[in-house]
Amino acid sequence: MAIVLRGRPWAAVQADMIEGIVVANRLSGARADQIRAAMWLAVDTVVEDQAA
Repeated sequence: MAIVLRGRPWAAVQADMIEGIVVANRLSGARADQIRAAMWLAVDTVVEDQAA
């Protein structure tokens, strides 16, 4: 699987990477939602830490 970087918003790239992890690990349902939420939280935390 390849993720296109050029000409795309960074949030779209991040979303593709997160979804790739979910798909590669064959997650579904509530567990997939939990993992997505945890990964988005981690991304948001890193961005906030860099801004401080």
